[in-house]
Amino acid sequence: MEHNHTFVICTYQESPYLEQCLLSVLNQTVPTNVIISTSTANDYILGIAKKYNIPVFVNNGPTGIQEDWNFAIRQAKTDFVTVCHHDDYYFPTYAENVLKVINKKKALEKVLYIHTGYKDVDGDGNESVTKNTKVKRLLNFWMKFPCFQGNRFFKTRALSLGNTVCCPSCTYNTKLLGYDFFDSEFTHCCDWDFYYKCARKKGKAVYVSKYSMAKRYHAGSQTSADIKSGKRAKEDYAMFCKFWPQWVAKLIFRKYKDAYKIND
Repeated sequence: MEHNHTFVICTYQESPYLEQCLLSVLNQTVPTNVIISTSTANDYILGIAKKYNIPVFVNNGPTGIQEDWNFAIRQAKTDFVTVCHHDDYYFPTYAENVLKVINKKKALEKVLYIHTGYKDVDGDGNESVTKNTKVKRLLNFWMKFPCFQGNRFFKTRALSLGNTVCCPSCTYNTKLLGYDFFDSEFTHCCDWDFYYKCARKKGKAVYVSKYSMAKRYHAGSQTSADIKSGKRAKEDYAMFCKFWPQWVAKLIFRKYKDAYKIND
């Protein structure tokens, strides 16, 4: 492919949604590069990859969310990389929308990452709109405008009431970020923590408001497991404390945790 962009699908075990995710990135209005990355190679994953003639890269080193994402990003041959989660899917114009940013003059030198509008869906693909989702869309509103995308104050405030960046909607610029940039003290909130660090860096965080993908919430997801174990609550609160005094963080967190119900 000529485009400077790659979809990397991160998958493990036997996700029933993997094929749908793969088909969604293959059926883009503007096709780009597609690869699969996993640390649990098995006949199921390899069979789907073979069916569609997609390269598979196997992480035989240290594993974990951050390690697997970093490994996946390193396998791409392009500067811009979208890390896809196997249970999500992309609308046909995702690549088209992102490439409009990538192909702009000096994007390679200025854009840290691009994220898009998205829809929350359940295991059957039915859309679910919560108060939390509405607040995130409102906070992201200002990040549509180029004059705010590189502003440290606006980049930070956009993240201060919750993680407004949908991780699987995100395309990263490895020319500016390098590799192995997921290195947070957290595991569940490693993405939010990364965006927080980016907000304090020179460079643009570009928001494309058009709905370009769907993030799936279901009982079998890692997010659901982290909610049940209490890990998400602990890490979410710690992240709020990076933006606010503890007493303010506690008040915000009490309302924010209502969003966990979407995973029930």
